[in-house]
Amino acid sequence: MSLIPNSIPTQLASEALVFLLVGRRAHWKSPIGYILIDKITTKDQANLVLKALELAAKANLKVWSLTADGTAVNLKTFETLGCDFSGTYTEMKTSFSHPTTSENVYIICDPCHMLKLARNALTDLGSLVDCEGRSVRWKDIIDLQNLQEKAGLNLGNKLSSNHLKFQ
Repeated sequence: MSLIPNSIPTQLASEALVFLLVGRRAHWKSPIGYILIDKITTKDQANLVLKALELAAKANLKVWSLTADGTAVNLKTFETLGCDFSGTYTEMKTSFSHPTTSENVYIICDPCHMLKLARNALTDLGSLVDCEGRSVRWKDIIDLQNLQEKAGLNLGNKLSSNHLKFQ
């Protein structure tokens, strides 16, 4: 992917990388840039994040955190910037130094997207095992859904017919 303005792409874009500022105390959102991409390297994405932070600081805006979905390229980008998601919860480093102000910029993986990733992994694998050896089975969730329907309960579960199929 070329980051040179006005270059002619050789590949059609399949994604959009969007940089959006959101007010912490006031309710406002402002897109500050977007790039149409097919794929992006972690190095290029990290450079774009740093540039966005520099421009925000130049406009006297303080960036406290970055929120992104938990894709591999995003997590690797954050590691390129100085984060470390390995080890235990207390050993993780979930921030990096702002390129202009040297203050910590914290990483937040979008909770809704992370829950969807966990649900999809559970549906695809059938079961997951936690660090203490306890099993979580997708079949149990389907059984609970069926029990609720049989009892006439509507507890607000959002399982589509695709999710109800057990493999």
